[in-house]
Amino acid sequence: MKNRFIVNALVLLLAFCTTGSALAQNNFWLHEGPLVLSNITVIDGLGHEPAPMRDVLIRDGRIARVAITGTLPEIPADSRTIDGAGLTVLPGLIDAHVHIANVGFKPDEFERRDIAGMDRALRAHLYAGVTRVLELGGDMDLSITLRNEIDAGQRVGPTIHTVGDTIGNLNSTTSVFELTSPETQLEIQTLLDEREAVGIDIIKLYAGITPWEARHIMTEAKKRGMRGIADFWCTNLSRTVFEVSLIDSYAHGGCREITREEAQWMRVNGKFAMLTLSAFETMGGQRAFADYPQRGFLKDPLIVDVLGKQIVEDYYDAFSMLRETFEEGENSLYNAQHFPNLQQILPDNMHNVKLLHEEGVIVGMGTDAAFPPGTWPGEAMHHELELHVQAGIPPLEAIRMATHNNAWFIGIQDEVGSVEAGKTADLLIVKGNPARNISDSRNIEYVIKGGRLIDRESLKLRN
Repeated sequence: MKNRFIVNALVLLLAFCTTGSALAQNNFWLHEGPLVLSNITVIDGLGHEPAPMRDVLIRDGRIARVAITGTLPEIPADSRTIDGAGLTVLPGLIDAHVHIANVGFKPDEFERRDIAGMDRALRAHLYAGVTRVLELGGDMDLSITLRNEIDAGQRVGPTIHTVGDTIGNLNSTTSVFELTSPETQLEIQTLLDEREAVGIDIIKLYAGITPWEARHIMTEAKKRGMRGIADFWCTNLSRTVFEVSLIDSYAHGGCREITREEAQWMRVNGKFAMLTLSAFETMGGQRAFADYPQRGFLKDPLIVDVLGKQIVEDYYDAFSMLRETFEEGENSLYNAQHFPNLQQILPDNMHNVKLLHEEGVIVGMGTDAAFPPGTWPGEAMHHELELHVQAGIPPLEAIRMATHNNAWFIGIQDEVGSVEAGKTADLLIVKGNPARNISDSRNIEYVIKGGRLIDRESLKLRN
């Protein structure tokens, strides 16, 4: 929920400088051959009850077999075995709303683009078991470059799916009567051509686009098999805007409680929902003010291990300025966008996510990391799980939202998002059982991406 200028100037350019030694090329893999997860509990990401005493064979980057412990017919001689006693394996988390951003809070960092800082944020996602992200708006060339380098093994991080640049206006039209003009139709086709040429199949529309402009864009996008997601600020979750614009989802929740009838309409019409509760909690200050007195972020390994303590201390030093700039000042970002009571948006959307789930709407999960400031890459996804459970979502369903459902919206559900034979082995292994205590998702023992066991120690910041 931010204008394009803010995304480019304050999110993508929030610079976090790390030393050259911290970013030196490294071997990030503990093991790249076959793996056996022995006597482990499986949460499959599909909502089924956890299956204890299972062996999982991983070979050639994929889950080859899931079997009762001791019944695997053949174990490769060069495999590495992980003793899964007391551990749970679940699909790698997918954050369906991120911005590939540096994280930094000093004033001189706001206008600086720092690839090293972006590297650090990407590693923070992976360190936290977020193996895939949907990047919802930024510099398209940069996003595609980072995506391709990660895919080629030249950079470490989660697999990136991206919408490229957000579409916030049409330059060729000033009124609804011009939407069918040759100039506007050419502009729409060009925008879609540019994205299709680099493998983008989800587009994001932003608040500068009217619902009728969105309708014309989405009409052409759907002919190409593209999905559309939009951030229309406080009209997010509006049935009327859904109907006019033809979008498939909003990028956030809205600014009010929706009705059961609206939720039912979304289910019948196959709409997807993503509420970004952690972003709303940061906007409203609930987490920020609860954390500030005890400086709890400094004690969270999912934050400081990779981003470093200095960046968190910078956040606390800039705390009042950040609240004034983004949330509380008379001319703050959210006041300028005419948001209502920011403290009410979180409880409204906790109500909404429970209602949407009850009515059978496909609900996914995203964080908006690293925005608003204090929404930490990687860690925010675990907090998002916790907030959904606090809202009344059963833990197994929350996990499904963060894995399989997100994979479905991105269009990769046949590849990842569940622990099943044949799927790519993007996996998170934790101590405990998140089905009983969702915060056990934080107790990370191993992360596996593409069948390779990640050396999490190598991802940590070294000064």
